[in-house]
Amino acid sequence: MSKLGKQLSQETLVLRRPLATEKSALQGVYNFEVARDANKPLIRAAIKQLYNVTPRKINIMNLTGKKVLVRGKIGQRPGMKKAVIYLKAGEKLK
Repeated sequence: MSKLGKQLSQETLVLRRPLATEKSALQGVYNFEVARDANKPLIRAAIKQLYNVTPRKINIMNLTGKKVLVRGKIGQRPGMKKAVIYLKAGEKLK
C-alpha cells in the first residue's frame, strides 16, 4: 500500500468512482462503483464522511463483466460492484 493509502481511512477507500448516468441525474439518485468487499454500513459511513449527507436508502449490485471477442478468442471484461444511493429530498452531493 502506498503512503497515500495509509493516510486514507477505510471509508474513503470504499468508493472507487462516481458513475454518471442520464437516468440517475434526472431522478436525483447517485451511482458509485465501490470496493468488492463493501457493504451498506461501510458505504453509508463513506458518504457521510466525504459529502456530509445522510443516505435515505442504498442498493448494491454485483455486475458481471461482459464477454468480448478479441483477435478470435473469447475473453471477459472485469465486473464491478455498484451502489445506488438515494438521498433525502432537497439534499445533493457537493
